[in-house]
Amino acid sequence: CSSDLRDPRWTMRLASALRASRPDIVHVHSPALAAVVRVLVRAGALGLPRPRIVTTEHSLWDRYHPLTRWANAATAPLDDATIAVSEAVLRSMTPAWLVRRPRVVRHGVDLGRARSLDRSEARRRVRAELGIGPNDPVAITVANSRPEKNYPVLLRACAAATAAVPSLRFVVIGQGPLEQQT
Repeated sequence: CSSDLRDPRWTMRLASALRASRPDIVHVHSPALAAVVRVLVRAGALGLPRPRIVTTEHSLWDRYHPLTRWANAATAPLDDATIAVSEAVLRSMTPAWLVRRPRVVRHGVDLGRARSLDRSEARRRVRAELGIGPNDPVAITVANSRPEKNYPVLLRACAAATAAVPSLRFVVIGQGPLEQQT
């Protein structure tokens, strides 16, 4: 249900998409959208059995625009569950009593399983296309190209990592306002 959020009709399109798909869980990753989704779902505006609401907090709350922070805090008690991507994000959720059952979930890769996957022709073709050797280790970042993703820190980390492991290659995938700068 992607659309231009400056057009308030997106809420009607979202409600229509939710009615059509009849989800059991609505998982929201944006605090600005979460505030609207929480109210929409909890108000029974969908005319359906209420789906559970789960939100994932990716950023420190003090970095949100004040209106986003206020709306997020005011509607956070409507969540059925809240996930924080780090302890720092969890600590930033204030006032803490507003957030129902927050949990920190760290994301990671099972390297053993990843290394055991079939090394297909597609993998060889993509590596060749990107100029990456067949045995070079590769790290991929998939994220929006936005200031809050702090790409300068990532680039410094890439430089330090490749100094230690010269064959290490990094691939950045994403789009956004800083796309032309990365």
